[in-house]
Formats: sequence, C-alpha cells, structure tokens
Amino acid sequence: MTDPNFRVVLHALQQRTGFETLAEPEVVTTSGRQTQMRATQIIQIVTGFTFQQGASGVQQTPTGGTQ
Repeated sequence: MTDPNFRVVLHALQQRTGFETLAEPEVVTTSGRQTQMRATQIIQIVTGFTFQQGASGVQQTPTGGTQ
C-alpha cells in the first residue's frame, strides 16, 4: 500500500466510532528495504507449584512458567 493510500485509509478509520490509535512507531532502514513491526503482549503463565514445609509453615513456590 502506498503512503497516500495508507493515509486515506487511516483517516477513514479515525472518523469511525470506537477507533483508537494504539501507537505510532517509527523505524529507520536502508533505502528500498522492507521492515515489519508487530504488537505483542507478554503474559506469564504459572504451570505448577512446589510446596515446601518451612519454619513458618507451608510455602508455595511457582515452578515452570512461560512468557
């Protein structure tokens, strides 16, 4: 999509109810090279617990887990 076409589409979207611009990132690249940008959200997931008896009682320690 050319820059003028993109601006027309963006302007049309901004006129709609519920439209929200989340970010306006910028990138610098060598002339003629393409680049990609992705929006991500990191969520940590606990996959298990280890229970250990201690002086102050039972302690729960998360084990495993991914991002």
